[in-house]
Amino acid sequence: FEAPEDMRASTVRLLEAIGKVGSEHMNDDINVEMSPSDYSSTWGRAKERTSSSMSNIHFGHHIALAKSKMLARSMAKKLNLHARWGSPPERWLNVLMVMLEKKMGVALIPKLRAILLKEADGNMLDGHLFGARALTHAREIGLIPEEQLAEKQKTAEDGVWAKVLKADYARLRREALAILAADAANCYDMVNHIILGLLLRAIGVPFGAIICMLFTIMNMRYFLRTGLDRKSTRL
Repeated sequence: FEAPEDMRASTVRLLEAIGKVGSEHMNDDINVEMSPSDYSSTWGRAKERTSSSMSNIHFGHHIALAKSKMLARSMAKKLNLHARWGSPPERWLNVLMVMLEKKMGVALIPKLRAILLKEADGNMLDGHLFGARALTHAREIGLIPEEQLAEKQKTAEDGVWAKVLKADYARLRREALAILAADAANCYDMVNHIILGLLLRAIGVPFGAIICMLFTIMNMRYFLRTGLDRKSTRL
């Protein structure tokens, strides 16, 4: 890799680090295939009252499908094809924006939390590919530090407790310590698509699965539904 002369030094170091990870793990070939049992177990835990997105396909439909071995096998094969060839269905591009009350009874816009409701099966596939298989592999090869507590069976209290213990330890040993709170107020969480794709490929995630996710994100059509009517308006 030869960086352009006008590229920032921080970007060069980031790309070099990704390249180093890729040279060690790109051929790990993570198995991201979804089995019928994966499909059935995921929807077996789902709550039917959960809202879905623009289409009329509700969580209840997927829960019902998961009860049939034949239909679960068919749906798992369908999702695997989308991930293998990087071709999401058209309806996955439509997402519904809703605003939830952070504090019960306070409906002021600055006090609301905006979330996007994706199609249920597309969201489930992303969780399977990246939330389960890719992150699990990243932890196994030591890329995620122990202090990163965003995983199953960990709570916000665990993170606070870890920070308090670290501060107490540094004070007792009279060591310099800096704590950075990187959660920007009133901002959406964002990710650089190029860097995300390179990182996922570097740890062995198949190319088709990455394209399937990024194409969906980059071509989304946003709709808004208010409490005044049942119609959804494109933004």
